Amino acid sequence: MAERRKGGTTFAEDSPIERSLGVRNAGLAWSTKPTSAQYFLNRSTDSVRVATVADTFYPVSSLYKVKTTDEDGNMNLSIPGQ
Repeated sequence: MAERRKGGTTFAEDSPIERSLGVRNAGLAWSTKPTSAQYFLNRSTDSVRVATVADTFYPVSSLYKVKTTDEDGNMNLSIPGQ
């Protein structure tokens, strides 16, 4: 689902929470360089440690990961709320 914003377009999931999947900003230079977002759960290979407990890891599929890509193709992986 795409929503027109002043000067750009936001793409969102077709779900009740409508998470952003990307943005295409206004202007000719930016129209071919959209941003994007992907959503994942943590895997056993991620080995995300619990900060307050030594040698303890978060259980598999207990954390959300968000992978974003900016207009220049740079990727960032984050775990919101942690």
